[in-house]
Amino acid sequence: MLPELFREHHKKMIDDLRKAITSYITIIQIYGLCFVGKTELIKQVLKVVKTETSREVQYFCCKTNYVDCQNLGKLKRGNIIVFDHFDTLLPTKRSEELEFMRNSSITFPETTFILVFRGLEPLLTNELCTKEFQVLPLGKSKARELFDCEFSSNLPSSCEGLVNTLLDWCCGFPLMILELAKTLSLFPNEKGVEDCFEKFEIPDRYFKYIKGMLKRTSQPVQKLLAILSHSDVKFSYDYLQRAAERANCSENSLENPSHVIKKSGLLIENEDQTYSLQPVIRQACSQLWPDNQSTSQPVNQSLVNQSFYSVRSSCLARLNFNHMTGEIFLTAASYFQDNKFQQVHNILADHKHTILTLFGKVLHGPDGDCLYFQNLYALCEKAGKIISLHPNRAVSFYQCCYDMSCLFGSKGEQAFLQYKIGQSLIKHSVDRNLSKGEEFCKKALGTLQTLKDNFKIINVYTTLAMISYWKGSWNDARRYCEAAIEIEIDDRSAKEEKFAKTFCRSILAYNYMCQGLIAKGIAITDELVADPVCPSHPTFGIIISTLAWSYYLKGYKDFALDLYKKSLAVLKNNLLEKNRWVVPMCYIADLESDLKREHKRSLKKIYDAEMYQKESCIKHVNFHRINLVKAKIHLRIFMQDPSSAPLHS
Repeated sequence: MLPELFREHHKKMIDDLRKAITSYITIIQIYGLCFVGKTELIKQVLKVVKTETSREVQYFCCKTNYVDCQNLGKLKRGNIIVFDHFDTLLPTKRSEELEFMRNSSITFPETTFILVFRGLEPLLTNELCTKEFQVLPLGKSKARELFDCEFSSNLPSSCEGLVNTLLDWCCGFPLMILELAKTLSLFPNEKGVEDCFEKFEIPDRYFKYIKGMLKRTSQPVQKLLAILSHSDVKFSYDYLQRAAERANCSENSLENPSHVIKKSGLLIENEDQTYSLQPVIRQACSQLWPDNQSTSQPVNQSLVNQSFYSVRSSCLARLNFNHMTGEIFLTAASYFQDNKFQQVHNILADHKHTILTLFGKVLHGPDGDCLYFQNLYALCEKAGKIISLHPNRAVSFYQCCYDMSCLFGSKGEQAFLQYKIGQSLIKHSVDRNLSKGEEFCKKALGTLQTLKDNFKIINVYTTLAMISYWKGSWNDARRYCEAAIEIEIDDRSAKEEKFAKTFCRSILAYNYMCQGLIAKGIAITDELVADPVCPSHPTFGIIISTLAWSYYLKGYKDFALDLYKKSLAVLKNNLLEKNRWVVPMCYIADLESDLKREHKRSLKKIYDAEMYQKESCIKHVNFHRINLVKAKIHLRIFMQDPSSAPLHS
């Protein structure tokens, strides 16, 4: 019998069931996965109902003492008839009984039939006199509460990780959790937990009933489960939807099979926003459909990277390095280098147990962290150096770092690397991928907000503001800037942190000016120039350029020219990003041609700007700016001396 805590977890469902029974609903369906406590729930409800009403309850287990409805001698108005394990009946018999129950809403209007069965979907839908209740597996927190309720011994903190893993393997099934608690209670020490961890196996009877339940699901759901059971352990939401489309393509099912398995508790939503099948479901599906043709499904390359690095790290750490592990590593490495990700996936899947053993030792061993950080920061350093010149290679480096952080790193590191991938995707690329960069930045933002890492949050907001500006979404750009500016930073924070907000304010000023709100933009830039922190920062030249543009728009051209020259002098300290020099060079050429009539010097400057822009290989609005300034200079030359230059230039 399940403990009181289990009943507390399902208190609302118990109350709803009681109300449905007392409301004389004709057919009540209680369904869900095996071993989630469906029978226990209905027994608890019937206890309460018996005390509240005088209705007679007849309980039948269809596996042992089934009597069909039509031959019930005591069938009369007001009875409550329970058919437990209704799914064990033959399909034809189930259909007959359901038809009889439908008709009973007229012939026996006050009789309630309660069907308890294993399944992912109700047997009857869209019926006037039916109500269904789905019992789901327990979530992680409730599973832990149930375990703690039954396991009263104190374990050393070193065992927490193993206990949590064991609970994950129980898949939220209350009966499995209670069995685990009972087993560990016999040996409540570190060795006992380790022995249980090594010898833990899901009982055969669980697989027997689960496989029977899965066989009775619809064809699209079966096909989807077959695909997922032979794919990567973790998969993205997009992968899930593509697999669901493939599973449903030859069927007439109106409901997406991915929705069925999600709402039934077959999927686990991981912390990194990926999904996994419940371990026992994955194993049962693999046994049911071993010849599944899912290999044509796209392989999740990022997760193959993770598996590859887990093998590599194990070998480098020289833990259990023998002939077998060496062969696995060398074969996987050769496939990996040739970009044959499907073959990598297959070989790693074949040797999953060996890999997991090695991976666990590396992760918890003294060399694991050192190995991880050496690789991570070496790659990050390389990426930082090449991001401006070769952003696509930087994306690959950061992706590699992210894969390793998924194995060994913290959430903060993973979020930071997601942000850097997003930043690389939008920074100086021939095919700037704004939507993909925005997607990575938003994922990073969600994690960083939970960690309350304000400095990195400001940086992500700044990048999102720039993306919105490039997309022409002025309101979004302003919203991101204002959100970053409102974040409080300690007065003792480093100059870099303070300047992050300063840079965001400069983007906001530029955004205002683009919308014609010149006064607002100038008010912000005046404040920025007065800030003593700003001039020491290498990108302060961009802020000076923004201020110069505000004066240029107001018509103060002499002052704007001086500011553009100061801006260019600061920006020239960064030789890796010459494309940043282009904007002040354009305006200097324009203003010197206009104010000083130095047309030849201005033309040389604008051609230099064009060369720097071409070197950066960026499709940018700067090319339009360059051509406009060229045209203005040639027009001035023509106006000054019509014979000196053709107007079409």
